[in-house]
Amino acid sequence: MSKVLITGGAGFIGSHLTERLVKLGNEVTVIDRTPEKEPENIKSVIKEINFVHSDILNFKTLEETIKGKEYIFHLAANSSVNKSLEKPSWSAEQNILATVKLLELAVKYGVKKIIFSSSAAVYGDRKELPIKETAPLAPASPYALDKVTGENYMKLFSRLHNIDTVSLRYFNVFGPRQNADLPHPGGVTIVINQIKNKGSSQLQGDGKQTRDMIYVDNVVNANILAMKKGSKLNGAAYNVSTGKSISICELHDKISKLMGVESTREYLPLPKGNIIHSQGDNSLAKSELGFKIEVDLEEGLKGTLDWSKNQV
Repeated sequence: MSKVLITGGAGFIGSHLTERLVKLGNEVTVIDRTPEKEPENIKSVIKEINFVHSDILNFKTLEETIKGKEYIFHLAANSSVNKSLEKPSWSAEQNILATVKLLELAVKYGVKKIIFSSSAAVYGDRKELPIKETAPLAPASPYALDKVTGENYMKLFSRLHNIDTVSLRYFNVFGPRQNADLPHPGGVTIVINQIKNKGSSQLQGDGKQTRDMIYVDNVVNANILAMKKGSKLNGAAYNVSTGKSISICELHDKISKLMGVESTREYLPLPKGNIIHSQGDNSLAKSELGFKIEVDLEEGLKGTLDWSKNQV
């Protein structure tokens, strides 16, 4: 049994990770600023964890929370590209300042390893697909730049201090509990809700953009594998992807078919900072972490649809 802390552990990906770590018998602490004092996303395990209702920018509380932990999964962040474009300094505070303080405290209290949630956004728009970890980083938004900076701090602290770190570059994650209020190309829950409520979905751009869609359970697996890796990772970065891509239009049609309805598409302008094509090469994560895709796109979409049926 390990003592672990999950920042943002009541969020979309974080809640699934929280449940899995509890199931594996770990002593889990979650810190999250969610508006709910007993978050719906983690209600199934709320009595089995230590839940700290706080923003990680409350450094006094963060320090108390980090004491005695062996592993930290750092997911808490501003994940909205649009918000980062509107308020870049605010986004940097949420994503960079909080990360640096977390690293300082982790070193102070002897944390063994930090698993940092990064993003495929660090690559920007790449013509060479699938994207390898060695590809040049070309962030196209403040959010993406925040993640690049976070990765660099992970590497730096691993080099300067006796703490192991690893960055996981998530491609387009989907699944139950995904926030349908954060519009972005490839937002599965958004498409499901729009088809269910209006019989059509609004697609940003022309729908020809491609995405590497990865189900949330696969992302949780990558986090667990990174935690369990015995040898030091020293700030290494890994793509967490399927290695396959699908266009936004094809994704819309696949969802419609699984829902058993005919639906139409509406096209909206593509916001600044959004990339056109994305497909990750996951061979490094496979060879070094033992990562593999256990839930494919179709199975993941079915699981998400089953969950959405019970949502208001």
